[in-house]
Amino acid sequence: MSQEGNIALVTGGSRGIGKAIVHTFLEQGFMVIFTGTTKETVASAMNEFSEYKEKAIGKACDVTQSEQVNALAEDVKVYGKLNVLVNNAGVFIPDTFADGDVSDLRKLMEINVFGTYAVSQAVLPLLLKTKQSHIFNTCSIAGQKAYPNGCSYSVSKFAMDGLGKSMRLELMDKGVRVTNVYPGATYTDSWASSDLPKSRFMQADDIAKSILNAYNINEFSDVEEIVIRPILGDI
Repeated sequence: MSQEGNIALVTGGSRGIGKAIVHTFLEQGFMVIFTGTTKETVASAMNEFSEYKEKAIGKACDVTQSEQVNALAEDVKVYGKLNVLVNNAGVFIPDTFADGDVSDLRKLMEINVFGTYAVSQAVLPLLLKTKQSHIFNTCSIAGQKAYPNGCSYSVSKFAMDGLGKSMRLELMDKGVRVTNVYPGATYTDSWASSDLPKSRFMQADDIAKSILNAYNINEFSDVEEIVIRPILGDI
């Protein structure tokens, strides 16, 4: 299904799962605005999207900084609509409750939760005026089940899960669909140094395709949750 003329915004789109999502939506004809934390990471990703010319638009944006989020929203408003928002910007810091530092929890909450909240709120007027608009929140399987050495991360992803569910309740009668996405271990740069074989992980493309499929269903339905994990289970 061609998506020519449609516009997607993907935060954290310069690497990993986010980059795969950007690529998948570009392939379908979307204009995709994506963000990375620094100009350098954005420029590196833009080199990989060069074949799409003006349809790939990279923006440096720290989602914890309100002025940068507002500037991003203004850039998107130029196009008059927004069909898809993918809240993928996030960070992982390993820790335990017993030995953890509360500053790490604050950082994770600022990026994973407050960043999602701020970006979604900033572009909500565009989503409300666009027919068949859709918000996807990359919550992680850690937002459903806590695991060892990931205390603060799990806390932030559980909070993100609650945020997404609240957004859905508020927006369901306004024509904006909301889907929480829970990927398990996915092969990205953060796992590249692992001793486990690449085949033990999911591929980022699979997450991206699942999101696109959820967007493409009938406008009167909503895939509320996407749970996807390695065939051999969690790592």
